[in-house]
Amino acid sequence: MTATEAEEAVRGLSGFRILPLDYRLTLAAMEIVRKDRLSIWDALIVQSAILGGCHTLFSEDLQNGRKYGALKVSNPFVD
Repeated sequence: MTATEAEEAVRGLSGFRILPLDYRLTLAAMEIVRKDRLSIWDALIVQSAILGGCHTLFSEDLQNGRKYGALKVSNPFVD
């Protein structure tokens, strides 16, 4: 990808809500790490989805059907 293509891709994200990775999000993710035994990286994704008001998190890496509060994980590759 060229620098121009990368810039266009980032500009295409302007309609999405971007959550800052701050200490509150990180601390909440660390609680998920302790409670649910996820990696910190997966916990940050889960916590970001929760804070973003998502109802479904599509992932092939997390357990299909697993719920984190109102957030449900869905593997798009499972029948």
